[in-house]
Amino acid sequence: MMMAGVVVFVIGIVAAGLGGINFYWRAITNKKAWEGIAKPALLIGVVAIVIGLIIIVMAGMQSGQFKF
Repeated sequence: MMMAGVVVFVIGIVAAGLGGINFYWRAITNKKAWEGIAKPALLIGVVAIVIGLIIIVMAGMQSGQFKF
């Protein structure tokens, strides 16, 4: 379960990074920066990062690695 959380977390980082790069590129080329894939990719990335962190923490608590 921990590996699934890490995979979702990494996918979120990649998606957010691609959205940020797309935003930056559209801003440099003097186009509307929030149009295109930037907003959906950033949204998907942030949601995937949060879900991945939740899965990682829950798996760690079940296995006894994290103690709160």
